[in-house]
Amino acid sequence: LTTILTLLLTSMAAFAFSKMRFRYRKALYLFFLAGLMVPGEAMIIPLYEIIGSMGLLDTYAGLILPGIAAPLGVIILKSFFDGVPNELIESAKLDGCNDFRLYWNVVLPLGESAVAAVGILTFIGSWNNFLWPFLAIISESLYTLPVGIPMFNSNYSETYILPMTVNAIASIPVIIAFLLFEKQ
Repeated sequence: LTTILTLLLTSMAAFAFSKMRFRYRKALYLFFLAGLMVPGEAMIIPLYEIIGSMGLLDTYAGLILPGIAAPLGVIILKSFFDGVPNELIESAKLDGCNDFRLYWNVVLPLGESAVAAVGILTFIGSWNNFLWPFLAIISESLYTLPVGIPMFNSNYSETYILPMTVNAIASIPVIIAFLLFEKQ
């Protein structure tokens, strides 16, 4: 769900930055660039406070919402959408496309490879995320694999065979996602 929502929001934002003209567009884009300069670990305490004040700690929404903010995805997709010819955009507008149809039917299909790249990066980052789920989740029923495997190791086993087997099995979805999107 994090990957799907991230792709939807980052591609819309990238389309707006690339092909729409509005006030403070460059300043807002610089704000996204500045988001790359702040390490994720530096935002953990404010993020915990915000999610806690919203009452989303120990919920699926508390796990998903912080992962949606992806300035790298916006920058990658904007760079790709900048390469879409403006003549194509103008001809689609002359044919009666509104902005959403222009985004959905013209620009997004052309950016399929860039969207796939951002999707792979987002999925792997979300799948392997340990720190935020470790801090935001209390109940064992909501544990993600990176959080659950060390707990599983410390509670039920003193050998390394079982945890390594679980790690190998946990890597299968990432390998499948990579193989599905390898051509893009």
